[in-house]
Amino acid sequence: MKPVVIALGLGFLLIGIIGVVLLRTTGIGIGGLSGATNRLEDWIGSQVVGITNSYLVPQITYDALDYQAPGTVVLSGVSFTAPDGTDVFDLGELTITLAEVPAIGEPIHIERLVFDRPTLRLIREVRADGSVGFKGLSPIVKATPGSGAAGDEAADEGAIEDNFKLSTVLQLRQIDLIEGAVFYDHGDGSPPMTIAGLTTTINAHPDETHAGWYTLDVESDLGPLAAMTLAGLVNLDTFVARIDSFTLSGHLSAESAGVLPPQLQTLAAEYELAGQIDLAGSGEVPLLDPLGAELDVTVALADFRVVSGEYQVPIRAARAEASLAGGVVRLSALIAEMLGGEVRLTGEARLAEMGRPTSAAWTVEGVEVHELLRTNAQAEGPPKLAGKLRAHGVLTTHLDDARHTLDGTGKLHLREGRVLVLPGLTQLASVMRVATAAKTGEEAFTHTVDAEFTLGPTGVEVTSSEVTTEFLVARGTGTIGFDGSLDLAINGGPMEKLQSMLGGLGDALGAVTDRLVKYRIRGTIEEPEVSVAPLGSGG
Repeated sequence: MKPVVIALGLGFLLIGIIGVVLLRTTGIGIGGLSGATNRLEDWIGSQVVGITNSYLVPQITYDALDYQAPGTVVLSGVSFTAPDGTDVFDLGELTITLAEVPAIGEPIHIERLVFDRPTLRLIREVRADGSVGFKGLSPIVKATPGSGAAGDEAADEGAIEDNFKLSTVLQLRQIDLIEGAVFYDHGDGSPPMTIAGLTTTINAHPDETHAGWYTLDVESDLGPLAAMTLAGLVNLDTFVARIDSFTLSGHLSAESAGVLPPQLQTLAAEYELAGQIDLAGSGEVPLLDPLGAELDVTVALADFRVVSGEYQVPIRAARAEASLAGGVVRLSALIAEMLGGEVRLTGEARLAEMGRPTSAAWTVEGVEVHELLRTNAQAEGPPKLAGKLRAHGVLTTHLDDARHTLDGTGKLHLREGRVLVLPGLTQLASVMRVATAAKTGEEAFTHTVDAEFTLGPTGVEVTSSEVTTEFLVARGTGTIGFDGSLDLAINGGPMEKLQSMLGGLGDALGAVTDRLVKYRIRGTIEEPEVSVAPLGSGG
């Protein structure tokens, strides 16, 4: 019996000694566990606040902190508030797993973070200088970590305290995001949107070969809509990220769109958006200066479709290759196999320059425009729109005011066509009292169109054009507005009359049409109005 009692006594003594050691190392004295725990929680709280507020412009606050020994800290009611009072980020709970038992006066070491029900608030605003950004998020990271508010020249811009340096306090292995959400308000009075249900795990660990760098490995998905992967490195001292591989793969359909906010669901349904989207990228991003990034990105579409009314744009396959370097986004090539032909686009945007000047060039080869009509398969007789389209053009603009700075030129040619959908064409034939009865077989596809045009703030200015059909020929100039308005001056006449005047010499059509009756087409694309100006006078 005595050995048992002695063993129990020694056990309790050992437990007591361990307890005293733990109490001392955690800062708890004889004055009482409760008060010591409160002091330790206060110290942990000051460390969390000091770390985040040293780096971020929005400042952190929380309602309560619960330290659960030996290494778990739970903060509830967490918010990040910008200097202008905007709540830009909040979450129900932030759970911090510590790498070792905390002690008062010593920096904490964080091994894992769990963000429970976080919400990022993006509220669009137009600033006094005309630039566009998000309230409270421009900037989000201090230009000089450890300093006061961004732009405060009087603030201390010295080195950040050792206790708060990310390279000191972080020993991260994992970051979990549970039921996250992004709230977006366009700032124009329209209902805001929320993308919810974002859950992901970021695996991280210090890179043994590069001091200050962390290796990242991320896999995430948004239900049936998309999946994302990221592999790379981030430097906690310099805020530079190296992206070795980033992929985003998604399939848009009526079913997968169900995870989107109601507004985007409505948009996807209205235009019947469907198809495969794949994105891949790599490069280096200075997180404090995104325009200084060097990135290469590719985007691919497969079996994609956009529908609007009786028209559709089916894209069999498309691939875009773009890069960002020196503040310039360059689209080196976009090639789309669509409508039986090919569309190519190149361009660049100088994002670091005033107004963000942008230029682009496009070519269209062999596109069968009848495939734009979604009703062709069910329609009887020849379609009202058909032909092989060839076109090219260039444009320039400034992204900060794209419409009012738009400038460009272009040419298009259509052969083996049928263009009864051209605004005012059938109305023009009616005024001329010529029949537009549908032809059959090859005779149904004899229309041709040639046009040169410029682009401007108000719309498309047709500088020259010629349309020939089996029932009339016309040449015209004028404006087709972006608002759908029409103001065109047309010279033309019935094809039979022109042929009799020319004696079969079709190459003289231009000279004859200029001496024919002048017509004006006004109104809108949906409701064109044709009037006659005999002998070219009036309008």
